[in-house]
Amino acid sequence: MLREIMISFLLEGDGCSSIKYRVQKEILEESQDTLNMRVLHSGILDDIRVKKIIENQKQDGWLGESFHGEDIMEASIRFLLERGLGSDDAVILRAFEALERDSSDFSREFKKVGSVLDSRGFGGSESIRAALFAQAGLEEKDFVRYEVEKALEAFDFVRSAGSLSEITESFNGRLVFKEDAIWPSIYHLRLLAFARGSRSEEGRKTVAGAVKRLAELSPIKHALLRHKSQLIAPA
Repeated sequence: MLREIMISFLLEGDGCSSIKYRVQKEILEESQDTLNMRVLHSGILDDIRVKKIIENQKQDGWLGESFHGEDIMEASIRFLLERGLGSDDAVILRAFEALERDSSDFSREFKKVGSVLDSRGFGGSESIRAALFAQAGLEEKDFVRYEVEKALEAFDFVRSAGSLSEITESFNGRLVFKEDAIWPSIYHLRLLAFARGSRSEEGRKTVAGAVKRLAELSPIKHALLRHKSQLIAPA
């Protein structure tokens, strides 16, 4: 009964097209081909913020000037997906084609830091990219599956961590992770939240065990990742 009351409140009130569209699609599983859904979809496209992102999409498919930072691809895709657009919408399709095509260098910044975070198991540009694809329901990509495994490895490391002193050390007065440590980031968490393939019994146990261990280790001091003389803040 409560479920019906909540659904009715969202659909019959003054909620925006995005809310109504996502309720109908994700909860009530209404076909996107119905007249009602097409009208709601048009309402999403008429949103001034959505229109601005679409109008500013570049010829090569990129949204914004960089991948991660200000005026960015990542936030634009997430915003459009959260509004209700999907991988079958032209703006999303072109953006994902660009992300898949340009992933080898990510020349629009974040490359160096993102590559270090990825290589050390702390969730960098590849984790962010995989999380976006998973959010759009495109987790069958090989690189997404690979990042899911990396995310689970990071949570498994936390699950078996004895103490923070075992995996961190002091460097120039700052707390840094030791060379062999890995740690889950917000992008690992987002990736696993959207990737249905990670929801095996073992995957659930790994994440649940890691969360329990994080609670036991709390409060956790802010630790940085040391790369040569550079200190990087994991997400």
